[in-house]
Amino acid sequence: MLKRFLTYSSRIVPPVLIAIFGIVFLVRASPSATTTNVGENSTTPSVIISGSLQAKTGRAATLVVAASNGTQSSKEQADFVADGRDDQVEIQAAIDALSSSGGTVQLSEGTFNLSSGIVISSDGLTLKGQAGQGGNKAPGTYFETAIDQPNSVITVNDIGREVQAGITLEDFWIRNWGNGDGIVFGPDSAIFDSRIEGVNFLGNAYHLQSAYSFHSSVATDISITNTGIGFSLGGSKRSVFSNIMANDLFDGIFDTQGTLEELVITGVVADLNHHGQVLKMPASALKRCQKIKINTFRSSATR
Repeated sequence: MLKRFLTYSSRIVPPVLIAIFGIVFLVRASPSATTTNVGENSTTPSVIISGSLQAKTGRAATLVVAASNGTQSSKEQADFVADGRDDQVEIQAAIDALSSSGGTVQLSEGTFNLSSGIVISSDGLTLKGQAGQGGNKAPGTYFETAIDQPNSVITVNDIGREVQAGITLEDFWIRNWGNGDGIVFGPDSAIFDSRIEGVNFLGNAYHLQSAYSFHSSVATDISITNTGIGFSLGGSKRSVFSNIMANDLFDGIFDTQGTLEELVITGVVADLNHHGQVLKMPASALKRCQKIKINTFRSSATR
């Protein structure tokens, strides 16, 4: 009996072991279901904007929106394509499709026609246009709108939260023929570690309005034309405003009634035709500013 069992085992066990080994090998060799390959050999299509690689479709951290008058290549490769009317719908859809931890919405060259504003309500989000040629980083991405008060073209706000961080707005024009605001940080939001760069404003009641606070943030390479007030800050701490070009502002570049600490303002070129106030803030607030340097100031104001 024992001899017969050993003989039977010698015939069965090796094939079984081979089968088990093969299954284990296949499982270990297979890629994880949660792994996404977006490298050079990936079958995931590339997104090409203005002739340069910007992102891979399918990468959750970056979504691309093409303007209706953008290039055909941009439209074919984008995640969202605007139709030239109510283009905030496609931009907002891209913003909302990103996770709550943020990501990048890359806009193509061209004009986005907005009938209402765009809302950013998550940390770590970047809204980036296409930088064109020119000394002031004249961008090739335009927001065209006629939004009136109390609305704004871009609102950064998360209802029920007090702190929002890591917002980047970069390389686009806001041309507003209404009297609404350009960028508004909501009344309940304290903005930290954020950046506004290469943004150009034409029209708007306010270029940038922060009703509560604007801390440890940077605004640089900004052009403001035919606007009511450039920056209206509820308060600011350790923030930097640099390379600001202002033309034909009604009531000054900087307006605040809040607390300012370690504020740096430098590289300002102002050509104002109305009230002519570069800084409109309490004297006590000025004393707490770390550095203020106005490079050029011209005004035809009567007071």
